[in-house]
Amino acid sequence: MAQGQAEGGSARRARRGPAQPGDIERAVCDAAERLLAGERLADLSVAQILSEAQISRASFYFYFASKHAVLARLAERVVDEVYLATQTWLHRAEGEPPRVALDAAMRSALELWRTHAPVVRAMVETWHSVPEIGDVWARLIGRFTDAAAEQIERERAAGVAPSAGPPARTLAATLTWMTERSLYLAISSGEPEFSDDDELVGTLTDVWWRAIYAPAP
Repeated sequence: MAQGQAEGGSARRARRGPAQPGDIERAVCDAAERLLAGERLADLSVAQILSEAQISRASFYFYFASKHAVLARLAERVVDEVYLATQTWLHRAEGEPPRVALDAAMRSALELWRTHAPVVRAMVETWHSVPEIGDVWARLIGRFTDAAAEQIERERAAGVAPSAGPPARTLAATLTWMTERSLYLAISSGEPEFSDDDELVGTLTDVWWRAIYAPAP
């Protein structure tokens, strides 16, 4: 009986196999995001992440150099989601009114920032003081700046937006950083003016639409 049980256990372990790299990274990131919901990054320790993810210290340091590296990976994951969700405007479908596409993109971005609020707050509150985080956040924001600048150029070339106006990249960067700050205030409850999601989405949509599509005075 004991032998059969041992063989059965061995068979189950063989079928399950060793943890895959993606599984370990995902477990660490998921654990860190759960912990950030109740803990500031400065107070969060690697030991807490190990315990929450149920992995060894050796496994953690094989994939991540520090808790800041975990946060950077989490931010990339969140930004990937937001980038995909905002394609409604970044690659606006032909025939879709620009204001409708912008509204959908803003609404999706705000929803995802709220869903991943602990991660985004940690990034925004840390990137000024931790170079490793600052480099990642600047690159991720730059990804949106590049995409927005390309879309502004496309809209201008198609005659949908007036060709006269600020350089596309400068305009895109200004609008992107403005939106980053507005969404951060919304998920941080830092300003009562940003507490109404519909008003915030409507205001951001209007600002983007006027800056890109409204005729020059």
